[in-house]
Amino acid sequence: MELDKRIEEILLKYQNKFAMLLDDLRCDLLELSGLEEVAVEEVALGEARKRAILKECMQIDGLMRQNLSQIAKKYGRQAGTLGVYFRPDVNLLKATGAHGRAVTEKGQRIVQEYNKRFGLHWEEQIMNILSDFAVSDSTKVKLKLNNIHK
Repeated sequence: MELDKRIEEILLKYQNKFAMLLDDLRCDLLELSGLEEVAVEEVALGEARKRAILKECMQIDGLMRQNLSQIAKKYGRQAGTLGVYFRPDVNLLKATGAHGRAVTEKGQRIVQEYNKRFGLHWEEQIMNILSDFAVSDSTKVKLKLNNIHK
């Protein structure tokens, strides 16, 4: 059974990498063919994950610690790793009351900048990769630029 699970994990990892390559190839072919000008920007997956986590946190009224754990896992992070977002030098999340949590103004600003640059639903372009624990934060991914940036 353990071997089957390991094989499944390996296949999933390569499936996600292959999907990234196909998306890159599609963008390159469309650009070369002149059929569609596709403006893209490479970003570090870790930066995209951070913004996706904050974006989801912003959408939850009454954000609690338990929500953070679930959101972290959804985006390929261990639950405890979001503690760094509360550090004063990072300042992306803050405690509100005994158990409440909220995104800081700085956190809201970096999410809004991504939304403006890549569109409101940018995370949908790379959702399969955002949630994959096996893909490193340093991996570069391509996001299509919003029309106003072409």
